[in-house]
Amino acid sequence: EVPPIVGVMGHRGAGGNQGINGIYELYPGFFHDRPVYQKVLEKRLVSDLLAAPPGGLVAQRDPPRSPRSRVLAKRNQREFIMKAPVKKPGFETMWPVPNDWFLFFDKGIACWCIGSAVGHTEIYARCPGTEELIPDRLERWQVWDCGL
Repeated sequence: EVPPIVGVMGHRGAGGNQGINGIYELYPGFFHDRPVYQKVLEKRLVSDLLAAPPGGLVAQRDPPRSPRSRVLAKRNQREFIMKAPVKKPGFETMWPVPNDWFLFFDKGIACWCIGSAVGHTEIYARCPGTEELIPDRLERWQVWDCGL
């Protein structure tokens, strides 16, 4: 049976894949014969929410690019290790998500993926899972999110 809700949790360090972690709800339809989930809630500091602009905490993301434009954009790219931000004290709460995030299975790379569009090759995390028909207890994630 396909679960209606899935929780995605990462490491407990400061920052902690904030853009990816959260509660995902079953999205209408399937992709590559597997269910699709859309992120609906995430944990945020109450102080950040009170200080947020009227539009809320919206992350500024570039629209998904084509494979060719991604290669051109990354031609001068360098490796950089980003240190986790210092965790601020305060109360946290679950809050509706301001940006679209989807959890879906991509047959082309045989992985469960998290990205801003279903089926797009520009993703923020992936986990090998050809045997898993639903994204349950997946533990081998590769994450490229920097806490958006």
